Amino acid sequence: MSETENERRISRRPDPGNLRFSDIVAAGDVRLPDFYRLYAGIFTLEEERESLDGFARVLSFNDERAVQAEFGPLREQITIATDPASGRIIGAANYALYTFGEPEHGGGFAASSQLNFLCIDPDFRGFGIGGRLLADLYAKLEAFAREHGVRAGAHTFVTCEQNNPTRMSAQQLADDLAAAGIDPYDRMRWWRRRGFRRLQFDYCQPALGAGQEPCRYIDFYVRFEGRDSETDAAIPGSVLLEHLRRFFYVSVGKFEQDMSREPNWLRQKKQLLAIPYVGVD
Repeated sequence: MSETENERRISRRPDPGNLRFSDIVAAGDVRLPDFYRLYAGIFTLEEERESLDGFARVLSFNDERAVQAEFGPLREQITIATDPASGRIIGAANYALYTFGEPEHGGGFAASSQLNFLCIDPDFRGFGIGGRLLADLYAKLEAFAREHGVRAGAHTFVTCEQNNPTRMSAQQLADDLAAAGIDPYDRMRWWRRRGFRRLQFDYCQPALGAGQEPCRYIDFYVRFEGRDSETDAAIPGSVLLEHLRRFFYVSVGKFEQDMSREPNWLRQKKQLLAIPYVGVD
């Protein structure tokens, strides 16, 4: 980066203390298209890119009693970071929050979150916005658990998908780098520094919508909250199974495909039913 480019970048730096964090929790939120412009410019690979209608559909489940009765309590939301000087959305985290009741009902865990996407405007990277969005997610997960009757400080976990460069084609790697501006190996190291570790099972995300393919080049990562992330080495297979059931049926399938017949889900379900614990590395 030249000195002039670096000076321009520094001049754009937002004041971290002035960033505004707010949540999109409804399909009709007027900020949803602005979020999507940021998101779609970073997630360009077809297999992993959600549509704007897909985001709206998933957010609508927050108010659907039948969904909450069968898969809840759950909340789908998008947290956005806005630069007050320009009104521009410069960062966002999209995730779902789940609870399992008290820890004895959830294999030692009371709640979990599936972090679907974390994206930062390329002009504003390196200023700690991603870390602040993650910290905000951890706090909201604990608050969501307490809201649904779980005692403070109970064990929780957060999962996310990460592209595995060794399973991507040359074109996918090139497209990923061009859009995200981050080398996939550097991205993996960024997440590991923040306590995320790869779960040791054969993961595959089912297709996000009609005409799309399952995403076979991603791994599933976990970070434990309320436990020692450096020494914990496993998660009960039954807990991970329930977490994935909610993620696949609600966030991925959106009840627009028959997930009970989806071969990638059925294979993973069978795998997790057969093992008491899933290790991490």
